[in-house]
Order: sequence, then structure tokens, then C-alpha cells
Amino acid sequence: MTAKEAKKLIGQKVTIQRRYSGIVDHGTILIVKGRNVQVDFMGMTDWLWLPDCIITPTPETTND
Repeated sequence: MTAKEAKKLIGQKVTIQRRYSGIVDHGTILIVKGRNVQVDFMGMTDWLWLPDCIITPTPETTND
């Protein structure tokens, strides 16, 4: 994912898979600066490097 694509996802819930460890997390993108992205994981924030992770938008679920 490029920084331009990540900026479009600011404020949205995403699924993040770390390329080398395989860890999968869910969070919200807060800030994108260059190839770095700050993600909120349930109240805790972390900076990730875009080339080291696979970010996909989480589909919104509705409770009818």
C-alpha cells in the first residue's frame, strides 16, 4: 500500500498484517507521514512502516 492510499483510509478501521511475523491486528489509521502510519489499536497507538505491513480496509458490519 502506498502512502497516498493509506491517507484515504484515515479514520477508518483496517486490518493490518505484519509481513515478517504474520501477526494480524485491527485498528484505526490516525496519521500518515511519508511511509510511516500511526495506528490506534484500542486506545494504544503505534507507528508502522508501510512496506512492512499489509493494510486492508475492514468491511463495516451492520446489526439489523
